[in-house]
Amino acid sequence: TIPVRSDGGGEPTPLPAFSRVGLYAVRDALPPGNQIAVSGLSEVESDTRPRRSLQVNAVRVAAGAADRAAPRGLWPWLVGLALVLLIAEWLLYCRRLRE
Repeated sequence: TIPVRSDGGGEPTPLPAFSRVGLYAVRDALPPGNQIAVSGLSEVESDTRPRRSLQVNAVRVAAGAADRAAPRGLWPWLVGLALVLLIAEWLLYCRRLRE
């Protein structure tokens, strides 16, 4: 069984072990609209608590600083530029049709 706390903060509600991975809605144990995620791969992979270190390919790595900003990709700017050029080209095309 998998213990899930009810929204009242009372005793854990036992659930049966799930045979497939995915998102499950649990009636009477969670508020409507809330779901639990089930991963059948590994208990370690399903554990989402923060850790001080992580083991990657048999090498232990210290956790990074939480306040460090993540690098942003360039692709949103390129998509925006392509969209602006596409709109400009369309407006020029429509203008030439009127002449």
